[in-house]
Amino acid sequence: MHKLKLFSVFYKSTLSLSIAFAALVAVIGGIAVFGIAFMTGSWILSLYYKEQTRKNEYVYYQNMGITKSALVIFCILLNVLIGSLFIIVDRA
Repeated sequence: MHKLKLFSVFYKSTLSLSIAFAALVAVIGGIAVFGIAFMTGSWILSLYYKEQTRKNEYVYYQNMGITKSALVIFCILLNVLIGSLFIIVDRA
């Protein structure tokens, strides 16, 4: 349970940039495009930004037993899940 909390804290730290990027792209194409942008480019941009500005933060998670690759995979999977929901809602 403690590790899940740590995953959620890390994900929340990438969420604002992900939403901002996807919303900017959605202005052009709507809700489905928001979902696609959220699934693809937003997590790339967020994790790149995190890597450049807060790379020392990964040490904290490693000390708690969570690898950097596990954090990245968690973010990718959650973004794909949320983006898919936006696409499904738009198609319904």
